[in-house]
Amino acid sequence: MVSTKTNTGWSLETLHWVEMPPGPPLGPPLQVRASPVSLTSIRVTWLEPDVWKRNGPLIGYSVSYNPLNRRGQSLVKNITNPNQTRVLLTGLMMFTDYETRVRALGQKGPGPLSRPVIEKTNEDGRSFA
Repeated sequence: MVSTKTNTGWSLETLHWVEMPPGPPLGPPLQVRASPVSLTSIRVTWLEPDVWKRNGPLIGYSVSYNPLNRRGQSLVKNITNPNQTRVLLTGLMMFTDYETRVRALGQKGPGPLSRPVIEKTNEDGRSFA
C-alpha cells in the first residue's frame, strides 16, 4: 500500500505490486548445529534462511569445514537439494575440533556464510546416532 504526503495531508492508500528479480540470498542459514557421530564424522544441521532474506528460490547449500588449527585448508560439501538441511561430514581426523559454516545458494549466487560452529570428533570408539 502506498500513500503520498503533501502540504494538505495524506492521500488515500493505493495498492501497488512490485516484483523484484531474484538475487543471491541476503541472510545465512539459521540455527546451524554440529554434533559428533563417530571418530571421523560430524553431523551438521541448519534451518533455511529467513523467508524475507532468501531473495528468490534456493537451489541448495554449501557447507565449508576445516580443522580449527588449519584455517587455510577448508573443504566444501555442496548440497544440490534445497530441501536438505543436514549433512554428514566424513573422513575427518579423530579428536579434532572442526569449524563449520553453511551458506544458502540462490539462482543468482551464494548468500553469506553462517556464524562458525565448532565441534570435535569423538575421541574413542563410541558412536552416537
